[in-house]
Amino acid sequence: MLPVPHRLISLAYSSNGKQLLQYIQAPLNPSGPKKQHMVFPMLNMNPVMLTCPGEPGLLFASRHEILYNALWSLFCQSMEGKKARWCYLGEYNSVLHGKMTAEQFRVQKQAVMSSMLYQWVSSHRDSHPILQVKDKWGKLILNSK
Repeated sequence: MLPVPHRLISLAYSSNGKQLLQYIQAPLNPSGPKKQHMVFPMLNMNPVMLTCPGEPGLLFASRHEILYNALWSLFCQSMEGKKARWCYLGEYNSVLHGKMTAEQFRVQKQAVMSSMLYQWVSSHRDSHPILQVKDKWGKLILNSK
C-alpha cells in the first residue's frame, strides 16, 4: 500500500478533502466513464474499521447514501508521519448491520460521540433548531445553537 496525501487526490479528481463520502465525476475517473464513489473515514471516529485490504471491519456512518450505491472505493488514513496520508483498501459494498442503541452509543469514545451528534444535528437542523447534549456528569458536549 502506498500512502498518498489527500490533497493529491483532491487536486487530481476535484474532490473535497473534508468529507466522508466523495465522488470522482465520470470525465475525471481513470477507471472509465462512470461516477466513482469514495469513502474516507477517520480512524478516531471508526475504531473498528478495517485497515488492511480484505480485513473485516465496521464503519459508523450517518449518511445512508453509502447503502445505495454498488461499490465504494475505501481509503484508510495512514498514521505514518505528521501529515495525513491515505491508503487505498479496495472496492467494498456497504450493508446496514443494525442501528446503534443508546447504550452502544454511550460506550463510544468522546470523539466518536461528538462527531455523530454533530452530523445528526446538522442533518436535522430544520426539525430540531436547538439541541444541547450533556454527558453523564452534566458537562455540555454539544450545543447546536
